[in-house]
Amino acid sequence: MIGVLLVALGLVSVVGLPSVADANGGTLRLSRATAGPYLVSAWTRPDPPRVGRLDLSVAVMTPGSGQAVLGAEVRANAALTARQEVATSTRLERGGGGNLLLYHGNVELPAAGGWRVLIETDGPDGSGITAFELDVQPPLPIAGPITIGVVALIAAGALWWARTRRRARPS
Repeated sequence: MIGVLLVALGLVSVVGLPSVADANGGTLRLSRATAGPYLVSAWTRPDPPRVGRLDLSVAVMTPGSGQAVLGAEVRANAALTARQEVATSTRLERGGGGNLLLYHGNVELPAAGGWRVLIETDGPDGSGITAFELDVQPPLPIAGPITIGVVALIAAGALWWARTRRRARPS
């Protein structure tokens, strides 16, 4: 009976809470955009972007061959478009999301609204800047009351099931 309850609690915690993205990929925001002597592609998660952590992966490539530039420094600066001042700045780490060809980092977006994310690239062939826009949604409501209700229903069902099985067994 305790095992059933633990499995139920585990399922509710996985299904009832929003997921955290910590990987490469996501929604394509830039596709081979010019940034000085480089081409830059960028992906974000979650989709839609929400207040809180934005997972950002960036590819820096040479224009002629499309080969990855591995020795660059890449920074993401995010600003609310209404204020035009940088609210958050993050240095992206090559391979930080597990892919050694991409630069990766988490950008904190503290407010809902229109955001502009500038990608600054400084590498062996020079430096460049490109940007993309995001419409950041409010955070998802915490599923506290719903999660508690679902856990209570599952626990009650597990107890009922255990009691009916015990009564059904011949002595």
